[in-house]
Amino acid sequence: MPQLEKYAHWISECIWFADPNSGSWGAGHTEWCGSQYSPATASDFSTWSLTDAWYANNVESQTWVPYPGDAGLKHYVVDTSRNGNGPLDASKYAPPSNYNQPPAVITALTNGNWCNPFGAGLGLRPKAIPDSSQALLDAYLWVKIPGESDGSCDAAGGARAWDYTLYNPWNIATDAQSLFDPLWGMDDPASGAWFPQQALQLAQLANPPLL
Repeated sequence: MPQLEKYAHWISECIWFADPNSGSWGAGHTEWCGSQYSPATASDFSTWSLTDAWYANNVESQTWVPYPGDAGLKHYVVDTSRNGNGPLDASKYAPPSNYNQPPAVITALTNGNWCNPFGAGLGLRPKAIPDSSQALLDAYLWVKIPGESDGSCDAAGGARAWDYTLYNPWNIATDAQSLFDPLWGMDDPASGAWFPQQALQLAQLANPPLL
């Protein structure tokens, strides 16, 4: 959750920074904003303070137009429908595990975890944030319907990778591998279709737990 809310706050500041009406030196250029990729490193949350510092130095302390503060920035909501169990730790598929997958596969699995994420759980229940403790955060919502498939999260679509010569207990033939999701052990349902296995896992791994 801290990452999501921090990222959303950056987006709000970036929108103002890139607004020509702000008088900013970055007017019209959202691509100049600091992000989780620079100066921070996306995979290392301890470095995200570097991007916080970028906004403090380049936006909050600027002199072109008085910084509007939270009251003048765009508000946001946070999707908590699949973030209750944290991101996929793809390193468990690397050696010395039985999966024995090479570094390129581990990287691809990590980058493709947006698609029918394996091991995800439901997060905070949808609710409005009526107080001013988080000035820009208006609500937690389950924007992505729990159990709704993202589509074919496979090698053909670029969301998965797998070396079947190293681990293939499913006996997937070569001509079927590009459509197979090795994390779920199946061909995923079409986009928008009901994915019962994912729905069950989201419920089982919910944090906080479901009643």
